[in-house]
Amino acid sequence: MKTIMTFTFFFMISACTSISLTEKGGKVRAIEAADIAQCKLVTTAKINNQSGVGPQSCAKNATILVQNLVAELGGNAYMKTFKRSTLCAIGGTGISFNVYSCPELPGKTN
Repeated sequence: MKTIMTFTFFFMISACTSISLTEKGGKVRAIEAADIAQCKLVTTAKINNQSGVGPQSCAKNATILVQNLVAELGGNAYMKTFKRSTLCAIGGTGISFNVYSCPELPGKTN
């Protein structure tokens, strides 16, 4: 019984964890297919996030993870190639994406 209670408490705490956007991650933006001609492909990547309360916060935290990772990988933009969303507790949000280094695009923000 003690093991079950400990697991439940850990699960509740981990599900409520929020993820912070880094300074560099805040400068990363999502782009559309029309924008990639001006950009250089850096690499491809994927994340899976199970942190959040409800599908919206799980997806929001996943986007923050993407932005932070793009910055760490030396990019300033990304384009999603795949997204899967379920409840955080049973799989969360998974995103596959291409990382790009792009010139400043007028009117584009993250």
